[in-house]
Amino acid sequence: MKSRREFLRKSLWLTGGAAFTSPFWASLLGVKRYRRGGGVRLERRWDALNPAPPEAVDLAALRLPVAGPAAAADFAAAAEMTRTIIEALGGMGRFVSPGDTVYVKPNIGWARRPEYAATTNPDVVGEIVRLAKAAGARDVQVGDRSCEEPRKCYEESRIGPAVEAAGGRMVFPREYVRVRSPLDPAREWLVDANYLAADKVISAAIAKHHALTGATLAMKNLFGAVGGERSRLHQRVHESIAELALLLRPTLCLVDGLRALASNGPQGGSLSYVEHPLAIVAGVDPVAVDAFALRHMFGGRYGGSAALPRFVARAEEYGVGFADWTRAKSRCEGFGG
Repeated sequence: MKSRREFLRKSLWLTGGAAFTSPFWASLLGVKRYRRGGGVRLERRWDALNPAPPEAVDLAALRLPVAGPAAAADFAAAAEMTRTIIEALGGMGRFVSPGDTVYVKPNIGWARRPEYAATTNPDVVGEIVRLAKAAGARDVQVGDRSCEEPRKCYEESRIGPAVEAAGGRMVFPREYVRVRSPLDPAREWLVDANYLAADKVISAAIAKHHALTGATLAMKNLFGAVGGERSRLHQRVHESIAELALLLRPTLCLVDGLRALASNGPQGGSLSYVEHPLAIVAGVDPVAVDAFALRHMFGGRYGGSAALPRFVARAEEYGVGFADWTRAKSRCEGFGG
């Protein structure tokens, strides 16, 4: 362990089952109970941050200086890299205050083991939970609206056990609240009450291919925080991604690209679909985070003059953030020119 840490410090850079909500879990799964009324208008600013140290950046990215599946399987490096990146952003204390309830939203949509890259790396999620607890969070909840049987997804992905070991707890969507669209007051979204009740939200996505959008990253990861029919989300999928990013903007966004599902997403199912970018990116601007991940975690498919998926431009148009991550104060190591 010591030699690995020394390797990371010298080669990269350093700035210095789960606790399920039983016995009610069965009644919570697939719930379609909504609060009625004219719809809630969100007043809270999800991106309100605590003061950052002068050396802190707004976007940080790190890639291991080694390659191949063997390196990607080294989950000890995943926790170390996550900690390094969040330290570069100013530490978890920039995002989490003592007494906060924190909701971490990984991708746990499928009952897949981590090596299939359909779900977020469990050691990345576990380290986020540990850092949030160390920053004084009163409660750190982790959850998703899974596409398959939720308990199986939480366990098979290894995210449930990792969260429990780190002092957090897994939760299921139990109720959805009608929230007014920021773009059209006549339109409403059904949002998971767990998400809305949290003081801070962290989107912890995995980089993977998606048949409709090209990719699913930090912004599309928010689909797992809303209820209703998924088919309706996909009718205007790029606009839906951008609008949800504006409505539900997390406090912090991270994309796990240690492994990436390069094809047959979002479910995957074969190791032949998986590539190994060995990288993580995180920041306060979800558009910049997604744009960076697209350029650097998909084998060059979005490099050079290749157009980014339309949801990136839509999110920029809606005022979520900027696709040009070079406009932000950043620190990116291991990505060449």
